[in-house]
Amino acid sequence: MPKGKDQFTQGEKFHEATDFYAWKGYDFDILNELDDADYIRQGNHPSRSRSVYITESGIGQAKELLAKYGINDWKQG
Repeated sequence: MPKGKDQFTQGEKFHEATDFYAWKGYDFDILNELDDADYIRQGNHPSRSRSVYITESGIGQAKELLAKYGINDWKQG
């Protein structure tokens, strides 16, 4: 599980991550929109789930945003 509510991975860097979970400490409307866009999954019972999982689509979108804003910790090396 993540270290804190704002972290979605146990790795220190995005490129080191093996699990992509986040605590649901965010606005539920936003989480629902991300789920509808297939960036995250909230589980079978979203109202009872305490965490979300980032999907392959979400990983791709995250990498695009990191590149767009010049954040390079997801790159190997």
